[in-house]
Amino acid sequence: MTFTDESTKATLAKITAQNAARREEAYGLRHLANERLDCAPAKAPKAGDGSKPPKKDNKTNSTKSKGKTKFNERNITRIPTSDGRETYRVQIRRRVNGKPHSICESFQYLKNAKKWRDQKLAEIELHGFPVVNRHAILTPYRRPKMTPCLAHV
Repeated sequence: MTFTDESTKATLAKITAQNAARREEAYGLRHLANERLDCAPAKAPKAGDGSKPPKKDNKTNSTKSKGKTKFNERNITRIPTSDGRETYRVQIRRRVNGKPHSICESFQYLKNAKKWRDQKLAEIELHGFPVVNRHAILTPYRRPKMTPCLAHV
């Protein structure tokens, strides 16, 4: 059984609290860190100790002022259009027999994009990923040869 003296425990607790405070500061949760950890805020490192101070993110206030939140939907990308609106692209990618395949569809409304995504994921789970035969698509359409009509001769 190993014993650690109280000074080592105190040092480890201080380091853990500082790391947690830095992580939460990076996510804009500084006020929660002080309440939850019941500790003083982490001090900025001195210039001579060789460590870098944490980066300050100036973009946190700009997203709040615009009223837009970070878009985080699985398999869906928000695409801004030139007229200020947004469209939504759903892209589902899978590997089939070691080769990458993808299904992609764009929608004007997020509700429709989510519905299509959920439907396709359910179909994929039931029937497997739909693989399109590209050779059939790339082969040009050949018209059947026309036979002359004997009535007009």
